[in-house]
Amino acid sequence: MLTILCATHNGAQTLPDLLEALAKLRPPAGGWKVVVVDNVSTDATRTIVESYRGRLPVTYLYTEKRGQNAARNVGLAHLEGDLVVFTDDDVTPEPDWLEQLRAAADSQPDYAMFGGTIIPRWAVTPPDWILRSVDHGVAFTATDPEQAEGPILANLVWSPNMAIRRAMKRGSSPASSMRATQ
Repeated sequence: MLTILCATHNGAQTLPDLLEALAKLRPPAGGWKVVVVDNVSTDATRTIVESYRGRLPVTYLYTEKRGQNAARNVGLAHLEGDLVVFTDDDVTPEPDWLEQLRAAADSQPDYAMFGGTIIPRWAVTPPDWILRSVDHGVAFTATDPEQAEGPILANLVWSPNMAIRRAMKRGSSPASSMRATQ
């Protein structure tokens, strides 16, 4: 069992694409659920999330404390299973996303953190000088699609496509990379 945890603030424009993609996921071994934490939204976020109750194993939560980490902290109390998968409200995962994260976690019991490729979907492409001058990981949580599968530094795993074991073993390796494109 694993739980997807997604914090959102005024996600009415982006959540439908995420939730529609989640509804098309192939279920991983052991099952899964989604926890969406609404972080002080003033739009139709709640209505959109609740409209997927029949199609997704989704739980809607609300918090008035601002910030993504505050929202995620609210969601932590509702996790089930051994793996928590973090994502954002503006991503579109591939249908095998959870299968790949589950397979990576199951095949690497000594690793505690797993991630995959993140390719930006620009509403407006940034100017060339920005794309040339800034670190794409830090600025856009983007990863290199050519990154080889295997161990990487934990600071190269970004939250739109990240899984962490709920019970990390003492002395476990920091991260493992895989090719689950989002």
